[in-house]
Amino acid sequence: MFQNLAKLVFFQVFYHYHQKILHFLYQWEENFDPENILQNQGYINLILGQLSRVYPVQLRHRNRDDVSLVNEILNYISNNYTRDITLEDVAKELGYGKHYCSKLFHEYIDMDFRHYVNGVRIQAAKRLLNDNPKRSISEVAYMCGFSSMKTFYRAYRRVYNTVPKRKEYRS
Repeated sequence: MFQNLAKLVFFQVFYHYHQKILHFLYQWEENFDPENILQNQGYINLILGQLSRVYPVQLRHRNRDDVSLVNEILNYISNNYTRDITLEDVAKELGYGKHYCSKLFHEYIDMDFRHYVNGVRIQAAKRLLNDNPKRSISEVAYMCGFSSMKTFYRAYRRVYNTVPKRKEYRS
């Protein structure tokens, strides 16, 4: 009897949180704006918060040295994204092995190094295009470290799910 009651309570709680998650997903879909990154992150946090109540996760202890190294990698990218940089370059500059840096980057950032660098470049390009509407898209792409327009358009599409149009950046 007690087990059946416990199962019933569990399923009611489970159903309640899943209803909330679906509610947040519908709200997000109704208000979705690919340009509003903070709003999108907010909805993601709401959904993850509800999921964490149903599926508790055991957080791993983070090594302070690892976090510090990841911060150094991110700073290096922020300061050098206009150049052609590779994970090997960063690892060499910071005095670590390429594979170790790659493992930490994936573990903490959960993204491929090249995709992250291109995402930083795309955000910088979008800012430059907004601030300097007379500059061409290709000029800005090359200024931000892209070596080809094909790579720029592919990265832009990955971040914003569309390609940039010059008229978007005209005054």
